[in-house]
Amino acid sequence: KNPVVVVLGRSDTGVSPKSWGPIGEHDAVIHKDIGCVNCPGHNCVKYFACLKAITPEDVMRAVERILAT
Repeated sequence: KNPVVVVLGRSDTGVSPKSWGPIGEHDAVIHKDIGCVNCPGHNCVKYFACLKAITPEDVMRAVERILAT
């Protein structure tokens, strides 16, 4: 199995990174908790700040960690 990097925004129970993140030994989850308790999904009132908080550098660091293993 090839390792993956997953970008997730939601924090709600049942749709959180803990529930939907990858399970591989070398997989990486990138998630920024911005304090939302309940995510309205496509009706986001914070303009998807959780996803916008994730930078390309965050993704590259995760990829570099995987490649180093």
